[in-house]
Amino acid sequence: MPISALDVSRPLRSGGPNPDHVRTLAALDASLLPPILVHHPTMRVLDGAHRVQAELLRGGTHIRVEFFEGTEEECFVLAVRSNVGHGLPLPLADRKAAAARILRAYPQWSDRSIGEVSGLSPKTVGAIRRRSAEENPRLNGGGGWAGTAVRTPPASPKGGSTPAS
Repeated sequence: MPISALDVSRPLRSGGPNPDHVRTLAALDASLLPPILVHHPTMRVLDGAHRVQAELLRGGTHIRVEFFEGTEEECFVLAVRSNVGHGLPLPLADRKAAAARILRAYPQWSDRSIGEVSGLSPKTVGAIRRRSAEENPRLNGGGGWAGTAVRTPPASPKGGSTPAS
């Protein structure tokens, strides 16, 4: 996929890419890195911004991608889950901001479910929920620590994604 076709304008990290991590990735064999994850309808990079920057640093113009089809909210949840689970972890402030955004999109989700996606404890998510509920009582919905049955986007892109050729 041509890198020029990708949208990297909305990074998940508030501080943008980490230059040291980009240089570390650029020193690796690109074929050993997994494909980046891209929201197909918008071409927005959900996971792999550092890999894109590393490929550019190497002088590359193309990168392997895997497409994801889903709503904007599902894309955000998948991006957070992906960036918490591997590579350079999201900073705490970004994980808290992500939890607050997920809470606004899915107020019925339990604190545990949001914590699993954002890499935070249910207690921390509960505190975010309480602060957010002061501004918007609708967000006081799910709460609790029990993993109640709620619909969550896929943990991995399987089923909702297609590899690019």
